[in-house]
Amino acid sequence: MYSSKAQVRFNSPDLVLSPNHVITNKPRTLNYTFVVTNQTGAPDGFMRSMLVINGQYPGPLIEANEGDTINVLVVNRMTYPVSIHWHGLHQKGNPWMDGVSGVTECPIQPGVSFLYSFTIQEQFGTFWYHAHTRNLKADGIVGPLIVHSTRDPLVRGRDFDEDMIVVVSDWYHDTSTYILSQQLSPSGYNGSFAAPSPNSAILNGMGYFDCQRFAPGQRCQTRNQPLELQVKPNSKIRLRFIQSSSHALFRVSVDKHPLDIIEADATPVISQTHVERVQIHGGERYSVLFNTANDREGDSFYLRAAIDTDCLSWIAPGLDAPSGNTARAVIRVTSQKTLTGSRALPPESDWPTGSVGTCYDVNSSLLAPRLKPPPMTNAVGRVIFSVGFGTIIVADQPKTSTRRVLGRFFVDNTTYTARFQRPLLHHMLQNGQGWLNSSDVAYETLPTPGVWDIVINNLDPVREHPFHLHGVDPCLVARGTGVLSDSPPNPIMYNTDNPVCRDVHVLPGNTYTVFRVQAFNPGVWFFHCHLGWHLGAGFAGVVVLEPDVLAKTQLPLASRALCQARDSSYLLN
Repeated sequence: MYSSKAQVRFNSPDLVLSPNHVITNKPRTLNYTFVVTNQTGAPDGFMRSMLVINGQYPGPLIEANEGDTINVLVVNRMTYPVSIHWHGLHQKGNPWMDGVSGVTECPIQPGVSFLYSFTIQEQFGTFWYHAHTRNLKADGIVGPLIVHSTRDPLVRGRDFDEDMIVVVSDWYHDTSTYILSQQLSPSGYNGSFAAPSPNSAILNGMGYFDCQRFAPGQRCQTRNQPLELQVKPNSKIRLRFIQSSSHALFRVSVDKHPLDIIEADATPVISQTHVERVQIHGGERYSVLFNTANDREGDSFYLRAAIDTDCLSWIAPGLDAPSGNTARAVIRVTSQKTLTGSRALPPESDWPTGSVGTCYDVNSSLLAPRLKPPPMTNAVGRVIFSVGFGTIIVADQPKTSTRRVLGRFFVDNTTYTARFQRPLLHHMLQNGQGWLNSSDVAYETLPTPGVWDIVINNLDPVREHPFHLHGVDPCLVARGTGVLSDSPPNPIMYNTDNPVCRDVHVLPGNTYTVFRVQAFNPGVWFFHCHLGWHLGAGFAGVVVLEPDVLAKTQLPLASRALCQARDSSYLLN
């Protein structure tokens, strides 16, 4: 039982991967119960209302093997409707389990429970789960999901000795519901339509905020003892970074220890060079290796996750100094791990290279997948989307001259409008209407299975967007400046030999990007910017795969029942 009066637990032992986990190809069924509640907590010292799973932030670890069936009973004891998305998992054969409110399901209403059940097919690596209703994940509904496999070329005991999860996030002192309602209003949030600045940075639910300077008289107590990770000497350490932010780009580093990137999202990769810092956008995951061969018993140093403030439109008080924009964890070298650890803090020994710069992703040309994707030649066809920011003008009342200007994102001149009780997938299944409303959502149809190109033109001149496509992994095969049309004036150079395939790619400003996908998974698959505030402002569309197959597919009774459990106080559209 989780009381709304209880305070949230941070950096729970549940986040630790089991050293005794047996990796096997013999399928199992794993059962979990997620009780989602409103509780109070202070990840960075500032007390606020949070939304959490089983009383902890981040939520419980799901650790499984490829081929396992996962059953998660979600019990909604919050005051908000919610759905849970299993980020990066393809949900092949059961698209109604993708967990996107208004796209693949009706949300789980307060007081209602729903069982997510899916089998992990032909996938392994670092995944995560999060709320996918408005931007509720910003309030704490996130957690790690790790899938092992006998096919994984990265093997514990050979390629690395220790395996650790680090959930990186920005953090806000206002609730996501308040921020988004203000951001979408004519006045904006803090007077701006732009995605808001976070207040702090968080590692595994723990961060720092200077309460005395920036929150005097409020319920706030400065947290001076950072997260601690204990590692053994003469070991190779794998850190699985999961970036769950709503806005911030982070640059992560380990003092005096170069990093070797070995996984991008759930794709094992070989890095051409060691790096001092790894930049990570919202939704992305990177695994890195460092070693303690040159460290002695008792040594300690910092793991840093620095918000790149150059990528924010404005900066909240306290975030303009490294102490405020950088989350730290103490990495302590010890042969005997303890529950409490030492309290001594390491010396300052950050890399001299800066923690700010361009807002781009890690250069994909430096990463080579360890396992080649299926053949990527001979695309069946191509669809094109154009995305950008703009404004809409609405009347306060019919037949009045008063007008309001609202900031929104657009995909093909449509700003996405979620109809939570009329999910898009349901329209395309058996007994559905068989079509989507283009005034609510931009969409393209891939009618036949095969290899297809999806082109995204980013019309924003200065904004980078972490682009996430559900249901399939887009492979980056071409990119260039400007806009790509159906009839490009010049030939495009495609990289189809061994492209990086992952579920999040960053779209630089004023560029086109060509993604090649293996479209063999019928469904209505959401794509969107993974900055939660951009998604909330309309940056989303869908790709419909094999509508003829969907038209012959029945929606399970349990999914239909979700749409009958209505709470009129939350049905805003």
